Amino acid sequence: MKTIEWPVTKTDFIDELIKREGNVVLNIRRSRHSGRVVSYEVQVVRVHRRDSLMNGRLLASVGDEYLPSSSEWGQYGWSFGRLQDAERKFQQVLERQSVEA
Repeated sequence: MKTIEWPVTKTDFIDELIKREGNVVLNIRRSRHSGRVVSYEVQVVRVHRRDSLMNGRLLASVGDEYLPSSSEWGQYGWSFGRLQDAERKFQQVLERQSVEA
């Protein structure tokens, strides 16, 4: 099982972990070019339920963690301009998960 390794580097951004509780993370997104803060993000980490293959090549194994895709934003990931707003959402997601459990 692979866990998400922070920082997560993307084409234009670097995401740095602020905190994680269970499968909920709060991270800061910075521009790779300027280092400026772009946003604060709350994301739900999920795990693959089956192996993921492409052209016979294993991309992900059962149990590997992954972050939401852009099409899942709003359901499993949220962006905020202020840290306080992101922290509030982080707590809401944690509370919602404890109720659902």
